[in-house]
Amino acid sequence: FLLLCVAEKNSKTKSLEGNDYFATPEPIGFKMVEWLSLTLKAGDRVLEPSAGHGAISRWFPSYTQNTIIEPSEILSQSAKRVTPFGLRGKTAFEHLAKAFEHLTDGGRLAVIVPATKTFEKRLTQWLESDDVKTNIGLITVIHLPNVTFKRAGTKMPTNILIIDKKSDVTKFKVNELDLRDIDYIDENVPF
Repeated sequence: FLLLCVAEKNSKTKSLEGNDYFATPEPIGFKMVEWLSLTLKAGDRVLEPSAGHGAISRWFPSYTQNTIIEPSEILSQSAKRVTPFGLRGKTAFEHLAKAFEHLTDGGRLAVIVPATKTFEKRLTQWLESDDVKTNIGLITVIHLPNVTFKRAGTKMPTNILIIDKKSDVTKFKVNELDLRDIDYIDENVPF
């Protein structure tokens, strides 16, 4: 006889899974990959750094070369079966910049980032820097509901950014989708 007790995830129990861990709800991961898949071709390389339990990578297409990275041994086991933000968004920004470096010309990046003034200041400075301004296109900003990471014990405001890397990028209007008025996340959220 085996009794298995599973506690609900909350701000006190989430730290058992890893430092600075904020689980992406699976419906959000699904939509991120769906949006990204619009440009994916057979053989394209897809990466999820800081994969957590794999809520994003589980939706990667089978026709792409998929890689996940997760430093926590506990979380990496979950990810194998199926985005920390850091202080003031420092870790999230570092992940974004590093992922962009690894994109090939014509590549697309979909990332969850904190929607804070400090992060947005870093992002704006980076987008306007000589290092990237001639080959980066911020395509879409999706403002997520504050309850997106409620199960992880935080109501931090977050956005999904969709960014293209092209050697001949031209500036254009950024599309925005505002979902901040949603107060409950489940598989039926109408994106």
